[in-house]
Amino acid sequence: MPNFGSDNWIDAQLRNVPVPPDLLSRLAGTGAASEPNGADARLDAVLRNVSVPPYLEARLLRIARQRPRPLWRRFGLAASIFLILGLSTAGYVGLITGVLVPGEPMFVTQATPATPAHELSSVPAVTSQQRRVVPVASSATESVAARPANGAVAAAAPASEQTTNAEADQGADFGTMLKQAVETHRRSQAALGAAGDFKRLPALDAWDGPQARGIAPPIVRGYDLLFQLKHGEHPFVSPAAHKTLLTSAVPLTFRTTSYDLALRALAGGTMPSADEIRVEDFLAAQNLALPLAPVDDVTLHAAASPSPVGGAGLYLVQLTVQAGAKAVHEHHPTRLIVVIDTSAAMLSGARWEAVLRGLAKTAAHMGAADRVTLLGFSEQSRVLAENCTQAQLRQLLASGNLAAPAGSADLAAAIRASAEAVQSVASSETRRVVFITSGRADLDDTALRLSGQTLARMAGAKVPWQIVRMGASQDDPQWTVLAESGRGEISKASSSAELHDALARNLTGDFATVAGGATLKLRFDPELVTSYRLLGHEMATVTGASDRLEIDIPASETATGLFEIRIKGKGDQLAVAELSWRDPATGQPHGTVQPIWRSHFAPSFAKAPAWFQQGVFAAKVAEALRGSFYLAGTRPFTTLEELAGQVDDQAADRPEFQALMRLVKQAEKRR
Repeated sequence: MPNFGSDNWIDAQLRNVPVPPDLLSRLAGTGAASEPNGADARLDAVLRNVSVPPYLEARLLRIARQRPRPLWRRFGLAASIFLILGLSTAGYVGLITGVLVPGEPMFVTQATPATPAHELSSVPAVTSQQRRVVPVASSATESVAARPANGAVAAAAPASEQTTNAEADQGADFGTMLKQAVETHRRSQAALGAAGDFKRLPALDAWDGPQARGIAPPIVRGYDLLFQLKHGEHPFVSPAAHKTLLTSAVPLTFRTTSYDLALRALAGGTMPSADEIRVEDFLAAQNLALPLAPVDDVTLHAAASPSPVGGAGLYLVQLTVQAGAKAVHEHHPTRLIVVIDTSAAMLSGARWEAVLRGLAKTAAHMGAADRVTLLGFSEQSRVLAENCTQAQLRQLLASGNLAAPAGSADLAAAIRASAEAVQSVASSETRRVVFITSGRADLDDTALRLSGQTLARMAGAKVPWQIVRMGASQDDPQWTVLAESGRGEISKASSSAELHDALARNLTGDFATVAGGATLKLRFDPELVTSYRLLGHEMATVTGASDRLEIDIPASETATGLFEIRIKGKGDQLAVAELSWRDPATGQPHGTVQPIWRSHFAPSFAKAPAWFQQGVFAAKVAEALRGSFYLAGTRPFTTLEELAGQVDDQAADRPEFQALMRLVKQAEKRR
């Protein structure tokens, strides 16, 4: 919370305002005390010509800009301003009551001694060019004593009085300007958290929806680009139409944003927007019923069957890249302190769901002596779990007892809380800290400096720290400042797999990546494959953002691609899948080739492998929610409910499949 200062600070800014040097003598010269007759008129004329102290306007505006203040202190500021501007009124009252006499101070505060009269005379005189007038009364509130007693209209004022009135109008303009300046300052206090300084307006955090990425369409003869732009899906293309179409790249992704947001909408009693559904996200979210892959190795799975929806003559080919578990090397027991942003910003782009997935995957890397402490931070920091074992962490995440994110984030407080947590752990143990944030630091200069110092002390105590930014938010230069001043690392994660890699590396001191720079492509035989289309991975526009065709695959992760094809002829080898990657430790290249044999196709969807059924079902649910062109004119959700009856129990019992079924039933009810 910002420090709004005190009234003493405001008093100090207003206290040393010089009194106009000739004010007292001019008031005494009117003879108001000794000659009451006509005193009101004489005093009015004098009071209308009170010069404003030099630089008062600049000082008042500087006070208004200098520091943010709560509403009650702004009223105090306004009162002080009116007190100064009403100085001449106080002199007027004092002369009438006989309190003020020439040579004595007119205004005394308790905070400072009264200023002697001889010091007032030493104040530099204000020239006529510097003199500005603040009116005491407007024409609507002029003194009754200044009007003719019989109510007649007064005679025209002499030239000197007209000059005085013109100066009074200038004073009124100044008063209006001053009021506007104060009002602008008042409004700025509530403007997007600007704290009175429009140069410090925080950047608006763009909502992170499902990313409209995909594979760039080939601009060649035989590819129906207009179809893709119109329907938002890849068209069927013939591999014989152009040499570029002989091979299709398969983007590998671990993003699950679209799937997570769909489940969140379902939990809230609504259906997800069709524009937000991404087929590849639904595929990536499936925990497929695959056999275990070799440790520290990668396996390519391929399966196919007749398409259960979409008409006769269509076949589905599914390719799944599976990374085995990472060999757990001997390491010193680690106390990993994970500080998680639990503000409402974590709900954007399904960041929260990605964090929970990443933590669950990280549990697999924990040794028997490793412990994890979870701290959450929004407006306040709190302990979510302390010194969890692998089993305790898994149980906590599976229970669903972690409260949903809400409120705003105080990163500076979270950094302080992490330092306290580090101090509670014996220095003989390996201690590491990972902050997981929604994307932006949003620290003022003081908090940024103090946070950097706290992190630097942590690094100096041999406690490595890392900040992982979740989602697709833009870079914030404050992260660079924190990394440099705090001697730590700043990274970004767009999926649970990337977060999993960062957490596992901090836990074991080793990367969780099994395959680096993995690429997958499918090359078709144009003599046997009439046409094919890739499901998912569509680009919103021709020049949109493309998915990476090279990706690091962390341990125990899977990535899936799905094609729908039409075939002809009598040949057996329809296509060849090629997977290549590098060893993350040595950089040595590896690869595997998987032929797609027609003779290996399952005779029907019901007899296909369980993992294949689960992937196909997930993709078709996503297409139905999107309103796919290829499912138009049917009752897709009714068809999918019937299709679910053909799915093997090994896949149907999985939580991800059950969630898909809930989406299907909810969508069918709303038709």
